[in-house]
Amino acid sequence: MLEDYIEAGDINVSSAFFRILFKYVLIYVIGKNLYSNKRLCFK
Repeated sequence: MLEDYIEAGDINVSSAFFRILFKYVLIYVIGKNLYSNKRLCFK
């Protein structure tokens, strides 16, 4: 399905998809860092 969007040249859809993906990865990385930092503080 994603390939169809890219082949159709609908760059807006793919860029929006990658923006959402990037945001979730960023939130996950930040959350993981905060969690590990908290765990180190409580030890």
